Amino acid sequence: MKKISSIILALILALSLATTAFADGPESIKPGDTKHIYLDQTEDTSYIFTASSTGAYKLSVEMENNGFASFKIYNFENSEEDLYFASVDSELSESFVFPASKDSSFEIDIYEASGAEEFDDDYYDTESEITITLEKINAPSISVGNTYKVTEDSAYYLFTPSKSGNYNFRSSADSNRFDPIISTYDEYAYNNSYNDDIGYDGNYNFDLSSYYEKGELYLVAVDTVFFEDEDYDNINYYFKVSSADNIKPEYITVYDSDSISMAKRDYTYIYGAVIPSGSRVNIDYDDISVYSSNPRVADVTYTDIYDGEIEVEVTSYKLGKTTITFELANGEKTEIKVKVKSRFILFFENLFARLFGR
Repeated sequence: MKKISSIILALILALSLATTAFADGPESIKPGDTKHIYLDQTEDTSYIFTASSTGAYKLSVEMENNGFASFKIYNFENSEEDLYFASVDSELSESFVFPASKDSSFEIDIYEASGAEEFDDDYYDTESEITITLEKINAPSISVGNTYKVTEDSAYYLFTPSKSGNYNFRSSADSNRFDPIISTYDEYAYNNSYNDDIGYDGNYNFDLSSYYEKGELYLVAVDTVFFEDEDYDNINYYFKVSSADNIKPEYITVYDSDSISMAKRDYTYIYGAVIPSGSRVNIDYDDISVYSSNPRVADVTYTDIYDGEIEVEVTSYKLGKTTITFELANGEKTEIKVKVKSRFILFFENLFARLFGR
């Protein structure tokens, strides 16, 4: 009997400690809640959010006085990587929209930014007054093979692929009126992708291809940048979701000018990308050849391809001229003229350009 009593007493003590620990833990927050927080310098507080249903959720953080604070959000399944981090002060509020599957849990940490006491004491109050609001927002589900209409400057969608693979999102807005931008990300900060332009000259539509896992939840955020004479209330264009496997590169664009100069026994880098942007998941080293027409003057000594971006190192050996050619498997070529000059000549050419703006 004495042994049984000891076991019961131990269980009661463990339950008591667990209850105390839970009571001292972060407060919970749910959609529709608004929290008013008061933090002295170096203080912090946390909230736990567990999604009762799958959807898109928006967290808004606003500073009510002359304080300075930061906040971050992370999913418990990936506590080492922030889903979002930002700072706020009296002139800057922040909001963040993120996807959440049913029963996924997130921690929201808000704290006075370390070092705030070093700022002007006449501007920053010793205590920060912060308001945070959590809400569930409208974000319809989208699927492969369908086209969707955009009518808002910031529109959100949920994407859950039925199989793993590369998928493409391409807009068809009038580039004389709008510049659409797309971002996609999951709820763990594992898969974040972004695209602004398709790559064709004068075409500002997005063209994003990326790899997405079967059954995972992704948020698709579409933002629209307006030109000066546009009506902010008159947004009307479409984007399509499709497989990216058949999108092939058509040509290569180089970010620098079509000719460069470099010194003898030196090296430089040339950067480029394949066009359209949506083809970047389908490019590798076998699809691109980069070579010099006169390798004794300057030659390609290093080529790297990452996410469709191309980095080429060119090393010079003697004075003269050569041409660096980027060639795709389809035969399309982009050429860069290279002139290797003495450092003395380059010094005075650069000085002349700075003095006379040429």
